[in-house]
Amino acid sequence: MRNEKDGAEMVLIPPGTFFMGSEDGNIDEKPVHKVYLDEFHIYTKPVSNRQYLKFITETGHAGPVNIEGKNSQFNLWEGRNCLEEILNQPVINVSWYDAVKYAKWAGGDLPTEAEWEKAARGGLEQNTYSWGNDPPSSEKALFEKTWNRNETLKSAGTFPPNGYGLYDVTGTVWEWCKDYYKPDYYSESPDSFPCNSEKTESNVLRGGSWQSKVKYLKVSVRNASDPRFGHDNVGFRIVKRKR
Repeated sequence: MRNEKDGAEMVLIPPGTFFMGSEDGNIDEKPVHKVYLDEFHIYTKPVSNRQYLKFITETGHAGPVNIEGKNSQFNLWEGRNCLEEILNQPVINVSWYDAVKYAKWAGGDLPTEAEWEKAARGGLEQNTYSWGNDPPSSEKALFEKTWNRNETLKSAGTFPPNGYGLYDVTGTVWEWCKDYYKPDYYSESPDSFPCNSEKTESNVLRGGSWQSKVKYLKVSVRNASDPRFGHDNVGFRIVKRKR
């Protein structure tokens, strides 16, 4: 299935319960708890520069700007040097607010962190990584890299997909989620459709990035950032729900 607005491929995540969190992780990953979600569609890859360029062309929304106020790492947004490989890389330097606006334009929403984790687990229960328990390697994900202009990121879909057909949920870029971050949210979250809507100073990020150490690549790891700013290791993907 493809989203008509931006051409993104989506897969259906089936309804049902899964175990969210980890007893071996940080305190904010505990306790492990069972969560029910209805079915939903999710992008198989992070939103790409090609797709984001279509969005800013149609809407007049500003191009990505990072926390230091600098433009993205290449001049795609001025319409020059639009290399095919760069167009297919995940968009970065987008704030949470940018991602929310893109999602609305595309007819969807940001995933809740519960939706993100269920999809990222690929149907595997209580495994450490999106592919299982084997340790990360350069054949499985992009991580522990240093920034080198346009050469650090890879085209979305470079690494093998997980059991649900999602690419790049481990490493590559952290991904914005809909939730506001609350460290102890798991101790109070509902059993069905959890999403922390109580506004805090940061929003949830998931998945690790090209810069991350191995310990941050676990599918249960929670991270967060100020929603006002973009970073060169943060992107996003979109979900569509029936309800």
